[in-house]
Formats: sequence, structure tokens, C-alpha cells
Amino acid sequence: MKKNKRNRLWTIVFVFLGVLVLGIGIWFSIGIFVFMNPSCGVEEVEKIVYENLGIIHEIVNCGATTDYSTIIRINDESLFVVKGKYDLDELTLQLKGNQLIISCDECLDEKVFQQLKEYKDIKIIYKIGTNKKK
Repeated sequence: MKKNKRNRLWTIVFVFLGVLVLGIGIWFSIGIFVFMNPSCGVEEVEKIVYENLGIIHEIVNCGATTDYSTIIRINDESLFVVKGKYDLDELTLQLKGNQLIISCDECLDEKVFQQLKEYKDIKIIYKIGTNKKK
């Protein structure tokens, strides 16, 4: 009789743990789908066409739980990504020959996620954070 009760107790414990693990897995899967959803709001600020090459300055907002990001990209290749919302007054693009100059006086180095040095035959020059408060 004691052995039956012990086996029954272990069965209940294992069923409970199985349901708990399954529930956590489902909750995690739903969370990944909701929070990693690529359908973020994108505001295209500027597009420069240079020798059939579209350089795009855009601001991305993925909702209330994330900050804005400002992205400079060519096609699907992100050249420059910085945390924050920087429009044409704060972030400028200039094309001079085969050089792209990206200037952002208000951007802070620690908020920059990505800075490519070149894209194909275009050299990228950055002027970042020149208005830093001392």
C-alpha cells in the first residue's frame, strides 16, 4: 500500500513538472513571436540616389518597449545604426565622389551599434559626437 502511494505521488510530481515545462515553453515561444516581430514601424527620412545606388536614412520604432533607432542603409545592408531618433537636422549625409560622409553632432559613441568603414567601392567617413558636452 505504501509503495502504491509513493508511486502515485511521483506520478503526480512528474505530470506537474511536465505541464510546467510545457507551459513555460509555450509562453516563451509566444513571447519570442511578439517581441521579435519584424513588423516595426519604419519612417523613411531621406533617400539619396547615387549612380543607381539608393542610400536610405530611416528611423525605426518597434513599439513602447524599445527605443528608436536611426539607420543608414544601402539595400538591406546597414551601414550605420545608432540608438535614438535623429532626423535631417541632426544627422546628415553627403556624397563626394566615392565617399559617403555621415555626420551626427548629437550622436554619442556609446549609442552607436554599427559603423561600416566601406560598402563595395564607397568609403564611409563618420563625424560623430562633435557637440559633446564637457
